[in-house]
Amino acid sequence: LAAGKSSVCFGYAEPFTMKTESLSTIASRNENEIQIFIRPTYCENKPDRTGLLFLPVDLNGRTTLAIVPLKVLKETQPVKMIGRNLPGQRFVPEQVVSCMQDDLFTPHEALLPCILNSLKFFNVMSIAGNMKTVVEKTIQYAKQREQFGQPIGKFQAIAHMLVDMKIDLDSTILYGHWLAWHLDQRDGNAAELTREANLANIFASTAYANAVNTSIQVMGGYGYMKESHMERYARDARMTCFFPEEGYAQKMAVARQFNMVSMV
Repeated sequence: LAAGKSSVCFGYAEPFTMKTESLSTIASRNENEIQIFIRPTYCENKPDRTGLLFLPVDLNGRTTLAIVPLKVLKETQPVKMIGRNLPGQRFVPEQVVSCMQDDLFTPHEALLPCILNSLKFFNVMSIAGNMKTVVEKTIQYAKQREQFGQPIGKFQAIAHMLVDMKIDLDSTILYGHWLAWHLDQRDGNAAELTREANLANIFASTAYANAVNTSIQVMGGYGYMKESHMERYARDARMTCFFPEEGYAQKMAVARQFNMVSMV
């Protein structure tokens, strides 16, 4: 994965859950092999040759993730999706596959928080990259678009908007580096790491949405046109506010650590 030779997708069965008592995909140990009894599952449509399926399974009453190459799965079927640019999904029918012990993540109670924190980090850094493009395109437009005989970027109101966007961009990048340091150290408890991941994700997704809204305001009607790409960034920014968890749920999780709200 690190070398870019493989791509990964997560598999989920209905109803999707990481709770062991209701997990539908079961694994059992048979000498040196692990037998995985896959229930009907959906996953992202990755290439068979390089795709890897991360599948939540119940192994002896504990939740873990099995790594299954897509090329060993039988009779998978593509699922039609609405939209031209969506990668689509594939349906994996019920079947039994074998894997080795090394193809399983070590069962651990903190498995799901670890996955979610990593996904939040990926979300923050992808936001930083896309937000950088948004800010650069907006500044470039403000330099080229003229009104009343001068570039609109020279007007104080527009200049202040651009500076605020730049501040949020740099803060998002630094927040991402701060979260990366925490994930690399892993010297704190799981609750502390989850709190930092939630705070970084909330800040970055909010800053990204604000940057796109400001860009469309600076560009005016041009910001709604496909050639500006801002209309696509507006859709993407909205999605980051609830990936991999809804933003308000992350705020409530942080607030609970402050003993400000109940668990309900």
